[in-house]
Amino acid sequence: MASSKSKPDRKEASYTPSIEFQYLTREPLKEYWGEWVAVVGEVVVAHSASALDVHSKAMEARPGSKPLFAQIPRPEQAFISVWAL
Repeated sequence: MASSKSKPDRKEASYTPSIEFQYLTREPLKEYWGEWVAVVGEVVVAHSASALDVHSKAMEARPGSKPLFAQIPRPEQAFISVWAL
């Protein structure tokens, strides 16, 4: 037997990408292909082949900030890896 109660209206979720994410998707960053980068605002504050090195360098360069970390893919790669603090 079906319930006569209808589902409540759901509001659509609103999402505004961070400035860092917008920067990463707008700029090609060819000089960092294959590397990890840490971005604060529209500035790459650290880069390295090692994600741990990038994290350490970013925290040293911008203490208290919350950088966006991403691995910049080479042209033959199909995806980008991203994480934020």
